[in-house]
Amino acid sequence: MRYAVDWARKKKDIEKIHLGVFSTNKRALHLYQTTGFKVEGVLKRQYLIKGAYVDEIVMDLFVK
Repeated sequence: MRYAVDWARKKKDIEKIHLGVFSTNKRALHLYQTTGFKVEGVLKRQYLIKGAYVDEIVMDLFVK
């Protein structure tokens, strides 16, 4: 993850990294937050997985 963020920071045309993650994926959420990503929003009941709805957390990191 840090390699990807460092790479994006070196590119002059990239200002922001955007991603989406399942709200149930606590390990990924922790990784992204410790890397500097901030929650921009929540898409409620975005996915139906094994009969249960899961929210999608939308996160962004401004690299410039």
